[in-house]
Amino acid sequence: MRKIFLLLCVLSVLSSCQSAQEAQQQLQQQAEEQAKQQVQQGVDKAKDEANKAKDSFLGNIGQTIAGWGKAIQDWWNHIWGSQPVKPPVDPSKPEPDYPAIYVINTNGALGRPCANRSKDCSVNLKKFNRGDKITVTGTTQGESVNGNSEWLIVSYNNSDIYIHSSLADRKVSQPPPQEPGPIADIPASVPPIGVPFLSQVGSAGVEGSGSNNCGPASVAMTIRYFGGSITVEDAAIAIRGSNTAKNKGTNFKGSSTIQLLTKPEYGLATSDVSTFDDMRKQISEKHPVIILINNTVYRYNPGPYVNDSDGWFVNNHILVVTGYDTEYVYVNDPLRYESESIAQPENYKIPVEKFKDAASTTPQSTETKWFAISVSKKTN
Repeated sequence: MRKIFLLLCVLSVLSSCQSAQEAQQQLQQQAEEQAKQQVQQGVDKAKDEANKAKDSFLGNIGQTIAGWGKAIQDWWNHIWGSQPVKPPVDPSKPEPDYPAIYVINTNGALGRPCANRSKDCSVNLKKFNRGDKITVTGTTQGESVNGNSEWLIVSYNNSDIYIHSSLADRKVSQPPPQEPGPIADIPASVPPIGVPFLSQVGSAGVEGSGSNNCGPASVAMTIRYFGGSITVEDAAIAIRGSNTAKNKGTNFKGSSTIQLLTKPEYGLATSDVSTFDDMRKQISEKHPVIILINNTVYRYNPGPYVNDSDGWFVNNHILVVTGYDTEYVYVNDPLRYESESIAQPENYKIPVEKFKDAASTTPQSTETKWFAISVSKKTN
């Protein structure tokens, strides 16, 4: 029994030693795990600190660069004045067409080098007055004036200046179109087509007076060109019903004139002529053009009339275009007449630009709507 007891004691001691050893191993593993966690936490903390330092360093650099940029911009604005930036375009709102013509609506409107009224933008000013026309190439946002911050960008002397939008009104969407170049099917020049010349001077029985018969004389010239027979006096009576020294002016587009031209014995037709190219096309087809002109523009040195300095001429005048080339327009002017100083009254030549100006500045005319008709043979 004693041996058995001793054996049990030995087994108990061995079991206790094994348990202690296992416990020691568990404690060692736990310690190792804690150490690893502490090391990892240290590493993570070190990374965080490093990232914070990097962000702070880059942030300081960014702030420094931004400060430099602001200083440079402030210096630039001080020297040249601030230039406003156009706001972003809203695609849902179509922009108006530019360039456009605006008209100044007040006296003393100022064009500035920039879109505000600061001291820097109050130099090299351009002064405009009511009625002045300006070419606007666009708009921009600038200093607000009475709640309106829109400024007009104005093309002036090959540079841009700025005028507040309240100082001008838009008149047309685009500047008047430039005169088109020669059209392929219109000859560059057509010599005078042979319209016979008739003078209105003395046609109402008053020597040396035109008696407002420029219209009847021009109509009679076109009728004779196509082979008809008629005098200035007969044309005046047919158009007005009478022919006296106190004749009134002639509307050669009126019904009585059209009735005369289209009479069966003459068999003529008319069509409106509105521009220089319209006129050239009709002349190239051998159709004379009757036209109203501004006589004060048409006269130039040497003048078309014998006593041009006497002031007996009228401001608005009717004549017949007979030909053209690159320099001149040729006309039969019924106020001219054969005399010692005018051996050849027909086909008087007017510089092209002078003629265009005279044709577009009458009370009934514009640059694109002349008061003129062409006369041709009626076609069946």
